[in-house]
Amino acid sequence: MTERQELIQIFSTFPDKGVLGNFPVWVEDSQLKKSIEYYLNQLPSLPTPEECASQIFVQWQQTPESLVLQKHLTAYLGRVCYDAVQSFANKYHSYGVSQEDYFQDCQTRIGNILNKFKPEIGFLKSYAYTKFVGFFKDYVRKKCDPKAFRTDLWLLNCKTMRSTKKALEEYGLYPEEIPKYILVREYFNKLAAPTHKNGYGSLQGEADPVWERIARAYNQEKPGDFPRYNEQDIFKIIQTIIDAIVYRYFNNKVTAPEAERKERELINEEFSEELEELYGVIVEVFREIKGYN
Repeated sequence: MTERQELIQIFSTFPDKGVLGNFPVWVEDSQLKKSIEYYLNQLPSLPTPEECASQIFVQWQQTPESLVLQKHLTAYLGRVCYDAVQSFANKYHSYGVSQEDYFQDCQTRIGNILNKFKPEIGFLKSYAYTKFVGFFKDYVRKKCDPKAFRTDLWLLNCKTMRSTKKALEEYGLYPEEIPKYILVREYFNKLAAPTHKNGYGSLQGEADPVWERIARAYNQEKPGDFPRYNEQDIFKIIQTIIDAIVYRYFNNKVTAPEAERKERELINEEFSEELEELYGVIVEVFREIKGYN
């Protein structure tokens, strides 16, 4: 594979299920491939992945509504996330946690990494890698100490639905995802809270039957365009809501993620004149940095 082909892959592919196995699989997005090829064709020389990410990031900051630029950066950070998760390869068994689950947990945090990164501090790759590695301690704490999760459940009693919505917005969830999380919390309030008036110390973590009851009630009453959730999904959504509340109202060191998604969205934007104009700006910035003008 040439350097150019590798660069195209980095900015146009996403991890598939089983990516952490012996033969990693990355799924190509044809629209992203087409756009990054167009961008590279405009440059007088091939940039490094870090240079390419920096220029795309700068342009995304100026046009945050561009899904194309956002998806290029998400694809790029998927590789960084993969490397960070692999760095703990010899620790998962000893801690009794799942490498695949940790990888998925890190993937949900990409959105906030993009929102918090400042180009003047260095390369996006270095910043993101440090963040992904730093998440490991918090992940292990939650998985290995069920009391930590049970104790945090009281936060759901002290914040209203309106406060929860604001917390999820600031935490990085997409607007269309938030109503689904709010509905799950409503069923949690109906089915879990009344039986735990004095706290949630008796909840048995992810194995508690309450999550299955919530999933069944949610799936029966949800709007038709909402996804179905199983008990594991419900448990993870409640965890995300708690983290969002802590992040917004209690200034903890929880790092906000992008919305959890079962599958990566594929870009459906047309390759338009507007997109060409965006890359034209990036090219000019790159030329100035390299001294081609």
